[in-house]
Amino acid sequence: MGSRLRPPLRIVGIAGLLCGLTVGLLLPAHANESDASGPSVDVSFLHALPEDDDFARVDVFIGDRRVFRSVVPGRLRETSLPAGSHRIRIVPAGSTAASPTLLESPRVRLRADSNITLALHATANNEATVTSFRNKTRTVGRDMGRLTIRNLTRQPEILVRSRGDALMETVASAEQGMVGLLAGQYPLVIASQGNARDALTRLSVKIRNKPGRSDMGNNVIVHLWGGSGGEPIRATMHEVQLDLT
Repeated sequence: MGSRLRPPLRIVGIAGLLCGLTVGLLLPAHANESDASGPSVDVSFLHALPEDDDFARVDVFIGDRRVFRSVVPGRLRETSLPAGSHRIRIVPAGSTAASPTLLESPRVRLRADSNITLALHATANNEATVTSFRNKTRTVGRDMGRLTIRNLTRQPEILVRSRGDALMETVASAEQGMVGLLAGQYPLVIASQGNARDALTRLSVKIRNKPGRSDMGNNVIVHLWGGSGGEPIRATMHEVQLDLT
């Protein structure tokens, strides 16, 4: 797809659950201080910037390791990392460790046995950022699963409806909304807060609950992104199994 001229993205650093981070720092990588033999953290990384932005293809360093290589828009990668203190750096794909950094966080702590998604996206103010989300893994209820909607678009707020009913409160930019749902198929209509009649996109999700495990289920995580300059809103889904803890 050909590139179109856009206002340049501003870089605002790491947001969300990565608390206490200084915006816009370009710092050298440091060694990972966590114990590789200790508890682990499930970490996924989602590239949710449109193809014609500056971040067309990126590598992701976590600590001193290049954990994800050549990640393109719409692609979600998963790994398991030792719990502990890490730095996160995003660089152009194929860069060396000493190459200029696109985004970097000060040291962050990943809690043991947690499940986290780091999402690279543009804010409603056209700022490039990474937001950290914790993926809920606790069971919802009998014959139920969970639906999570993340607004990584440039819409300040979005509405989520199914069969004419609102499923959750409006979801602000770089935020998420969640709801427990009975197992089944759900057609979703995503609209902007300012124009609820016109759908930004439509999709369908399946909430599962395995036979014989009536108090388990899945968490269907829908990442909505793009939608600037006439581009459609896109969706990248990630399914996480729920358990009792």
